[in-house]
Amino acid sequence: MKRKQRYYEAMQVKARSDEYLSDTLWRIEREFVKRALEDHDGARAKTAEFLGVTREGLYKKMVRFELE
Repeated sequence: MKRKQRYYEAMQVKARSDEYLSDTLWRIEREFVKRALEDHDGARAKTAEFLGVTREGLYKKMVRFELE
């Protein structure tokens, strides 16, 4: 599957009626980070560069999203 398609699908997350916007955005961002890590074989430096964040920022996201 093409990389663009994988990220487009991550944005197809639907809000739940019992969920706040912040929760929906959390799920979308988590999916983006998860897919980016998968696409870069877990290489944090490459993933951080791809996402436009520092390695420390990526690490913090991984902890927040429980992706360690």
